[in-house]
Amino acid sequence: MMLDDRKNVVSRTLSPEPNIRPKAAVRCEGRTRGPASVALTLFLSLSIAGCQTDATRDSSGAIVQLSDWQEIQHYEADLNIPLAINRIRKVEKRIRDNSVVHNRVYFDFDRGIYFSERLYDGFFGETSHMKLTDFDRFVSYVKKDLGDYYVGHETPQKVTHPRYTSGGFVTTADIFGGKKCIVARTGYKFSEPSYDNDPGTFDTVVFFRYCDFDARLDAILPILQGVEVVEDRSEFRAALDERRAAMKESNSSTSSESADTYVTCRSRFGLVSTMKEQVCRSFGGQVVR
Repeated sequence: MMLDDRKNVVSRTLSPEPNIRPKAAVRCEGRTRGPASVALTLFLSLSIAGCQTDATRDSSGAIVQLSDWQEIQHYEADLNIPLAINRIRKVEKRIRDNSVVHNRVYFDFDRGIYFSERLYDGFFGETSHMKLTDFDRFVSYVKKDLGDYYVGHETPQKVTHPRYTSGGFVTTADIFGGKKCIVARTGYKFSEPSYDNDPGTFDTVVFFRYCDFDARLDAILPILQGVEVVEDRSEFRAALDERRAAMKESNSSTSSESADTYVTCRSRFGLVSTMKEQVCRSFGGQVVR
């Protein structure tokens, strides 16, 4: 998913440009769906809309320029979401047209992914704003995002940030295999320019999906409501290191207590068997008894 071109962007003083030089996007014709993991198949719905034979285009049909995806450290993420998610496998970044930052963050054990777009020098157009805040469009997005795995979903809830203008929805959806997915598409306005022609639209958009047997909306909703742009990189890194140390200590304590405890374990593929609790948790299994 990539938002439309920025015809209605209101410019402001440009922030320092990222140290990545955009290049012409590669051709994406002839993409086919072969055998893939659930997470990879689901992620295809976040791929760029409107691929043409000679260029990559966004949902409005405009040609875009994109840098290559580059893996970065967790503390280099554009938004603070990595601080709220316990296990993250990889964080990537690319730049569109010199002023739009894309982040792609994968959760451990193929539990999900989030994709974000943020403008340095303006706002998304009114068309994008309306798409993000339209209830029926969100329902259609959830079904398309989950594709053949979709079973049903609960009534979507609005996402409201306590400090910034925001919009969009989140819902809990059931998919084949017994898992639940928390799916969200939200927009935020972090920049507050001081001029009269401010369009009132968003400068940041987040597409979020987390799937697991015990995925809970009440655990994810506060994350979406607490999204912030990382301003102090050193402080953010220190907070990530502190949380990582606390998790390591907690896991060490749990491992020593449960090393010889046998449990019924459900793997992420739906298989159920009896094994040591430590082994079950080590590969992302869910203890069911």
